[in-house]
Amino acid sequence: MHRPAVSVLINNHNYGGLVADAIASALCQEEVAAEIIVVDDGSTDQSRSVLESCRDRVRIVFQDNRGQAAAINAGVEASRGEFLCFLDADDWWAPGKLRAVVAAFQSNPDTVLVYHRLQPLLADGSLTLKPIPRTLCDGDISRRLARSAGWWPFPMTSAIAVKRSAWEAVGAIPSQFRISADAWLAGIYP
Repeated sequence: MHRPAVSVLINNHNYGGLVADAIASALCQEEVAAEIIVVDDGSTDQSRSVLESCRDRVRIVFQDNRGQAAAINAGVEASRGEFLCFLDADDWWAPGKLRAVVAAFQSNPDTVLVYHRLQPLLADGSLTLKPIPRTLCDGDISRRLARSAGWWPFPMTSAIAVKRSAWEAVGAIPSQFRISADAWLAGIYP
């Protein structure tokens, strides 16, 4: 079986009204061989029926509610891609996101984490707040981390991509990250 370049890992818990949009945004990515895996973390809303209707286009993993870290870990375990791209079920990606992420990894083979800004929107699609994070870092940020006691403008889950080899070297997200697994993802790799 051909190994996809990218594994899109969508974690969902009770976002039945939004998860279809997240899936659609992943499906519309062009020019990148990607598999899409949705892990439903014990949702009690209409998520199951929404996900079942997408089963022919994405792989779905249902599990008991164990939190965001467990959902992401289950998605990684089920995946095969060289690059792991995370997407929260209440977010969506603009077209071209995966192409840009893969290009960033390929431009520097030593890169283990790629991230970008995320633009918060209101339900009607209008902009709210400024993009998160406000500033971006590039290159080796270890000196910046040393100067700032480990702080850097880290991104949200849906803006993070990790090279599989780095994930395998570091290991799964600790289970105590029931929420805010992005803090662990962004903090462990730089």
